[in-house]
Amino acid sequence: MPEMYVVCQLAASPAEYGRKFHFAIKLIDQDATQEIVKLASNATVPTKTGVRQQHLNFLFKLNHVRFPAPGVYEFTILIDNDPKRSIPIFVNQIEEPEPPPST
Repeated sequence: MPEMYVVCQLAASPAEYGRKFHFAIKLIDQDATQEIVKLASNATVPTKTGVRQQHLNFLFKLNHVRFPAPGVYEFTILIDNDPKRSIPIFVNQIEEPEPPPST
């Protein structure tokens, strides 16, 4: 089964502790015209005293994602629908080797 994982870590300062937010990751095509996958979740920044920065980890498993063609795609990270970072993903097409001739 074809699968891939998206791992994301967010950092929050003490001023953001207890804040609720909407977190989303979109996978878009090379022309930015088609959304291939969108993963979303609501979250709250944990409150922890004595810590200068809190880290939130997100792990998403993607199964059977189909890319329409080889090219450069992009994961975009959004917080409350505001794009924060984009990460390219390069998709190549691999030709299956031809079977050896039968004798």
